[in-house]
Amino acid sequence: MKMQNNTIYGCRVVKIDGIDVNFLSELSIDETYTTKIIIKDVERNCYSLIKDKEKVVIIMKIDGEYLTVITSYLLEKSFRHCNNRDLETGITLSYRSSTLLVGYVPKAGVEIAFDGFSCEITECIEMLGLYPFVIENKDNYLSKIDMNISGDVKYKFAGRGFSCFVAPIIKKKREGMNISMYGKIQFDDGSEKSLDEIKQLLRKVILFFEILSGETITVLEAYLNLKNSSFEYIGASNFSKSELSHMNNWIDTRSYLRKSLFKASDFGQSIEQAIDKFLILEQENNLAFKAYKQILLDEEINLNTYNKFLKIMQVVEGYQRAKVDEEEQRRFDEQKDRIISILETNDQNFVKKYTTYNGQNFRKCLNTFTYDSMKLISDISKTKARDTSKEVIDRIINDRDVYTHASKELEPQLTSDEMSVINYCYKTFFRILILSNMGMETSIIRKRLFFERRFRDYYEKIFGIEIESYDLEDNMGEFDSAMWGYDV
Repeated sequence: MKMQNNTIYGCRVVKIDGIDVNFLSELSIDETYTTKIIIKDVERNCYSLIKDKEKVVIIMKIDGEYLTVITSYLLEKSFRHCNNRDLETGITLSYRSSTLLVGYVPKAGVEIAFDGFSCEITECIEMLGLYPFVIENKDNYLSKIDMNISGDVKYKFAGRGFSCFVAPIIKKKREGMNISMYGKIQFDDGSEKSLDEIKQLLRKVILFFEILSGETITVLEAYLNLKNSSFEYIGASNFSKSELSHMNNWIDTRSYLRKSLFKASDFGQSIEQAIDKFLILEQENNLAFKAYKQILLDEEINLNTYNKFLKIMQVVEGYQRAKVDEEEQRRFDEQKDRIISILETNDQNFVKKYTTYNGQNFRKCLNTFTYDSMKLISDISKTKARDTSKEVIDRIINDRDVYTHASKELEPQLTSDEMSVINYCYKTFFRILILSNMGMETSIIRKRLFFERRFRDYYEKIFGIEIESYDLEDNMGEFDSAMWGYDV
């Protein structure tokens, strides 16, 4: 049974937290893929057993199909008092949940766990960058069909239990057939995972592809696997986004824009090492990644304020402060020990307790972040990077201080348009630094950025440096070459 959002289903609850029941209910899935269950005429003895529980597992039946809802919280309750004393008081319970499993019935006394999952995400085929066909034809415009087509599943193991595939498919229609493809991302590391663990893994998958794409990615559909069965999981994302905004700018063809989109296949045979490194970076740069996701949500609703600018600066600072400068830490510790040795006992205790190394100041963070990015993009010296970026860095620091400290002495120096340009550039800097740390080749990063017109123009506007140019014929991978001309 395929569940639809913005739909109300009549159903019957058959079990609540292991208690056999038989209650009429309504199930609805709203536009945020949140499930709401209204259970009617709940018996008081049942209510007494579940009323204080933070979470309950509700099993219901619709047209012969079982559904399991793991509730987040009791939304509301109401009591209907009957005049007839022989009838029990009716209780209506309303639950809200972000976890609905179609076709799954948990076993009594066994923790809910699964072997793994498979999912489809926003622009899954484009983001994976795998091409399953070999097509030979003599002309794009055929009066007589003369074409050889062969297709096979393109599968890639990505390590840590992750894998992906793109498979050929023929879609038959009344007026003919379409040769197409579909792709999935999978996880199975040989051990059972709880629902909370699976949710965390899905979040990591989404974040990985948000770094590649530079915009919000959602799970379009997800299935949880257990032995030889799979169950649809509704609630993995709170909205559905099938297309990337990046792939439609009303100027360039999709084939051209495709060349500017980073893909999982860009890591080549190093995808396992890339996944390993990404999982480490995600832990080390937790603050920076959280700020980055907030920025993407702002962009999803076209919100552009100084708060977004401050979040960009949080990304910069969070990224740089995560890298401990061991030499500076060593010098600080030596100086601290020297000072402690000449102090009285009480003063020594105070210094030991309250004096710590706080890492780089923000100016140094911004300088280093900017230079590392410019070096990666343009291969320039520190001196040139400092000369070309000094003015814009001074203005960034000025405006950050204004908005952070509410200074009465300083005034903002950046216009809203300039701030937008800086936001876009520094968001892209963060992405490419992460991709580079994950092992993506510098040549691929530079080529992708050249075909990203918006970034290329903004980069030159801020720093006065042109990005090295590449021809359309330059090899950008098998997928981009094979898909050239597929623009609709």
